[in-house]
Amino acid sequence: MKDEGELSDQFLIDAIAGKGMWALERLYDRYGKRFYALAYRMTADHMAAEELVQDAFLAIWQSAKLYAPQAGPVRNWLFSIIYHQTLDYLRSIRRRTALQQIPLQEVEEYERFALSDIQSGSTLSRKSTLSSSVEPPGASSHGKKGAPMVMLTGMPIHGDLREDERPLSADQQN
Repeated sequence: MKDEGELSDQFLIDAIAGKGMWALERLYDRYGKRFYALAYRMTADHMAAEELVQDAFLAIWQSAKLYAPQAGPVRNWLFSIIYHQTLDYLRSIRRRTALQQIPLQEVEEYERFALSDIQSGSTLSRKSTLSSSVEPPGASSHGKKGAPMVMLTGMPIHGDLREDERPLSADQQN
């Protein structure tokens, strides 16, 4: 077998496409720290960078056979994987952050609305309470009429979950 220094990236990708774990290990030794440096520079989060590197090597393992040499050097393909996974991660963080940014006044108004409903003894059917969109008086819900509960509280309620995501009731557990 050739010395590691002699193995080209193309040779390693071809071996990975043939499910050669040894080749993935060598590629990791060659690019793991560089991938981490890129992911960390983009995220400023050590744990996220480590996970992104693992995800990138998993993607390389799963899609090595799709690499097309005419598209450019292996190195460019490898770095495009970590770069795009990191961008996707940053976009998902931005979406979650945007959903969670609810003004304190809106939360307080919702609490007053919910508590007044409970204290007045008002009862609604379980289905309408859980699946309806709730909007306290005066709340804007970011311009959306009838925002789902998850938008107001940051936590989904059973009505916001698909049927297979809902916890089992006592009757269903027996």
